[in-house]
Amino acid sequence: MLIVRDAVPQDIDQIVELLEAKRLELETWAPKFWKKSPESATISSAFFKTLLEDPNVTILVAQNGAAIVGCLQYRPTFVPPVYVPGGTTWMVDDFVVGANDWERVGEAMLIELEARTIKEIVGQLIFPVPKKDDAASRFLEQKGLIPTTVWWTHSKPD
Repeated sequence: MLIVRDAVPQDIDQIVELLEAKRLELETWAPKFWKKSPESATISSAFFKTLLEDPNVTILVAQNGAAIVGCLQYRPTFVPPVYVPGGTTWMVDDFVVGANDWERVGEAMLIELEARTIKEIVGQLIFPVPKKDDAASRFLEQKGLIPTTVWWTHSKPD
């Protein structure tokens, strides 16, 4: 049975496993920009421990049995004063779904996220998604989100 809940410290190892698998995929899409650090798992573990202690950050996990099969973290974010979207803007980051199971896991996580943030008079939710992550992009577009920004990079040769 799939449940979405707040992450606890005991989830960090499985969250990091999900993130590490995603990083390996990202690195194939843009090897320079997404070049994975050999220490990324250790760094992520420490980072997520600090996020769990940050009162402005919420980490959600999707759990199926004993396995964590999805995660995301969200927090209120700064909006430049030249824009007034109305309400709080929330940045959703590290939205990772194991086995690209967006229809089941992604859907459950998005429903829980929306239920929680609607209480905060949301102006908007922002989801950064890698350009080549077609599964995540399709899922979010099907849910009515619109793509607004693409980052272009230029790197000097090695």
